[in-house]
Amino acid sequence: MTMRVSFSEKQEHVVSRAQRLLAARKYSEAISTLESIQFQKSQRSMLEPLLGEVYYGRGKMYQGQGKDKLAIEDFNRVLHFDEVLTATRELIRDRLNLIKNQTTRHNFINNTYEGMMQEVCGSSIRFLKPTDRSKKFEYVHGWASLNYYIPPQNRFPKDSWSRRIWEVKDGRWQRINECAELMAAYLKTNSACRLWLESLDFLVPIPSNEQKNSARGGMDSTECLSEELSKYVSIPHRSRLIHREEGDRNSRNMNQDQVLNEYYLENGVNDRIKSRDILLVDDVLTRGYTVRACSKHFLDAGASRVYVLTLALTRPKK
Repeated sequence: MTMRVSFSEKQEHVVSRAQRLLAARKYSEAISTLESIQFQKSQRSMLEPLLGEVYYGRGKMYQGQGKDKLAIEDFNRVLHFDEVLTATRELIRDRLNLIKNQTTRHNFINNTYEGMMQEVCGSSIRFLKPTDRSKKFEYVHGWASLNYYIPPQNRFPKDSWSRRIWEVKDGRWQRINECAELMAAYLKTNSACRLWLESLDFLVPIPSNEQKNSARGGMDSTECLSEELSKYVSIPHRSRLIHREEGDRNSRNMNQDQVLNEYYLENGVNDRIKSRDILLVDDVLTRGYTVRACSKHFLDAGASRVYVLTLALTRPKK
């Protein structure tokens, strides 16, 4: 016979307050609140999922602030809880591996984003600011593009930045790695984007057109971009959470509802994304129909917030 574990009225009040603080992302206050009252061993076991989310949230916050040592301590605390969700454990192990592997590999990310862009593309580059709670793209909590992209009239774009975007689309690995590093610098040096980093659980690439991938030997340049960015910011990369219907249809010729029906989530993905913050990664943002569609699918499946980062925004026609 299993004994039912219950909380006193005072304990329930403390737990409710901690849950509200977790929702408000006040992680240290939530921990202090839970530690302000004694719980029996059996009660603490019931609290482990809540404690796990609080310590995991604070660990993400520390990681976003560059406090890797404190982040590792909080992540390891969560791994010692027996009742923590398997999906959370997987995310934490991925984060710990990324933190461990990035120490010596990417040592100049602290350079300013503007300085890196000017070094790569010349002093005439224009910088775009991120937009939070954008009214332009429904279901998107915040989006950012590094710069404008001018589609080529002939074979090659004329300006240096658009040429690099074209080379990323063409699957050139050196350019993919270079641009992933620029995206990481943008996220880490922009105040609004740093707030995103503190809460993000994983990066998800927007799937490319299968026909275009086949022309590149099966290589999905957006997936490669997201995977490289993951290494620079120490946030897990999750591919194949969302798919695109097969075929050679061009989304530029579709309306919003048609684009929405072009994408679908992987079976059984709901438990993995529930209450998680996601960053969608793509190369170029044009009309926004694709990011709207993918964001809606994730939010409908239980994701908490969806942000979008692209290398470029198609320059509006004058």
